Amino acid sequence: MLYGSVLGGYVIRLAILTGVVMSVRPFDWFETVPFAMTLLVTHLGLLATETRYISASLAYPDLKPTSSKEIR
Repeated sequence: MLYGSVLGGYVIRLAILTGVVMSVRPFDWFETVPFAMTLLVTHLGLLATETRYISASLAYPDLKPTSSKEIR
């Protein structure tokens, strides 16, 4: 279920990006190469951030940080 929802979210995100690119592609002000480079960098950054968050929450689901007041 988890993998299916992750894959579905990724496919939906790619479909939205494809729709945006196809809709603005005919305009003269749109340059494909700078847009593709920006999209690649930001999308990989987003995926790296999500991967770190998801792997940490799945690896340690019951561990919560404790404050110094609770230890005493």
